[in-house]
Amino acid sequence: MKTTRFFRTLFLLAGAAIIPLACSTPPSESRGVSQTPKPSDWKLGHFESLTGAGVLYAPITLGTESYGSSGYSDYSGRSGSAGFTGNYLFVRTTDKSSHFLLASNRGLVRTLLPLRVGIVDPSDESSDSKKLRVEWLYVEYASQDSNKDNKLNAEDAFSVGFARPDGTDYHDVLTNIDEVLGTTRSAPNTFLLVYRQQKNIQVAEIDIPSRKVLVTKPLPALHTP
Repeated sequence: MKTTRFFRTLFLLAGAAIIPLACSTPPSESRGVSQTPKPSDWKLGHFESLTGAGVLYAPITLGTESYGSSGYSDYSGRSGSAGFTGNYLFVRTTDKSSHFLLASNRGLVRTLLPLRVGIVDPSDESSDSKKLRVEWLYVEYASQDSNKDNKLNAEDAFSVGFARPDGTDYHDVLTNIDEVLGTTRSAPNTFLLVYRQQKNIQVAEIDIPSRKVLVTKPLPALHTP
């Protein structure tokens, strides 16, 4: 009963905390939509645990049945959260304190993936890998309507960054990415990312603790036969 009351209170607090938050892009004038999301339009998803991080976390999503044409767009990324995910809420299991991954809900969280100890492939979320301790969180986050279509969605350029396993200390590392073509961990604290920026395809080696790019190299141009 106390646990149920706690999460009901937490949900109400989460709604109150995001009252002033709205999409960074204006509504589409051609569709005549002028409203912005109310606190009640944001929904708190189901909480999951992160092994070894001492937290529960849940997505904060927008019901696109009401606002799918108001500058937000439905998108389900590799994090598995359906709908428009604007943020994540983390709750510490020790002192029950809570915090958001990002400062606001003004962007689209395309992907949130736990990076687990000993796991090379970040997308490996098998039942066995979920038992392993989480070391970092990999995040893909779009904050600007880069293609100027008055919608924030999977077509917009995005940033790649990392947060600590408890959802704190998030920082962008690379920005203006159009597509991620591959990821792997070459060492416990080193992350390799193959990505496309417009017509340029590059590979970057990132030191996760410092959030710094160590090396960036272009891949050869594709030739037609």
